[in-house]
Amino acid sequence: MLKRWIMPLQKWLFGVTDNQQHTRLDSSDEPDTTRRRFFKQAAISTVSVAGTAGLAKTVVDSMPQPDLRQQYNQDAVKGENELLQREYVVMTDEEKDTMVQSLVDTYNKES
Repeated sequence: MLKRWIMPLQKWLFGVTDNQQHTRLDSSDEPDTTRRRFFKQAAISTVSVAGTAGLAKTVVDSMPQPDLRQQYNQDAVKGENELLQREYVVMTDEEKDTMVQSLVDTYNKES
């Protein structure tokens, strides 16, 4: 049962086939090419991921940062100008009564 699980796992990880297993010498001096290939691919993948992350950080850091203080001041000046340009008109008692009545009516409908 253990062999049923180990062999497919070994094939998946190292690419070892049944033919390679039987033709492999039992000497420990012979380098294992499948293991080398696996570690080589893992090293290449690690380097490429690290390089991509470094490139992304460089691109993000090179983007110009907005001057938030200047943008805030521009927005504040526009708001002040808008408020200064408004003309206030005094409401009549009739307008006040209709607004209060509409508030009371909507309150009664919602509750």
